[in-house]
Amino acid sequence: MAFASNIGTWMQDVAASWLMTSLAPSPIMVSLIQTAVNLPHFLFGLVAGALADFADRRRLLIVAQVWMLLSAGTLGILTLPHLTTAWTLLALSFSLGVGATLNGPGWQAIVPELVGRDEIREAVTLNSVQFNVARGIGPAIGGAVVSAWGAGCAGLGWGCNGGRFPQTGSQFAEGLVSRLPTSLSPGRTTYISYRSPLF
Repeated sequence: MAFASNIGTWMQDVAASWLMTSLAPSPIMVSLIQTAVNLPHFLFGLVAGALADFADRRRLLIVAQVWMLLSAGTLGILTLPHLTTAWTLLALSFSLGVGATLNGPGWQAIVPELVGRDEIREAVTLNSVQFNVARGIGPAIGGAVVSAWGAGCAGLGWGCNGGRFPQTGSQFAEGLVSRLPTSLSPGRTTYISYRSPLF
């Protein structure tokens, strides 16, 4: 499910840039899509890493996934009837970036909680492989879909991808209920908090 969600995320990344070319065909506006998506990582990355250590990871994942669901769903609802404007697209792309920033460190931190100690290396490798494979084929699929059906299909893509967010998050979160550590030492917590968003 994480693999499918990541493919959808990269597809909607292509769709957003393509849609912007029809809403505001300016190089600056098109480039601002990537700025809106990635700026939250720069602004909130360290905070998200700290939250992944101090907060309940289960709740953090659920909040992040629901946030992305609402952002993607709103964008899909507005795009299908052609109500999306350039600034609405930028604002909701930024909102999706905020959700991804909150989700990332918690997502990576739960891997050791879901598998045994002797399987951590394989689990981390598999998680990285699925992400990078999705990053490779997602934009290609997105480009093919947009080329075949036009930028208007972006709304349907955002809606479908938004529907996967809570399901993916809940599947991971359910496995954490009985396995989350109750506390971390101050030194280890500080180290992971500054490390998680960067790696």
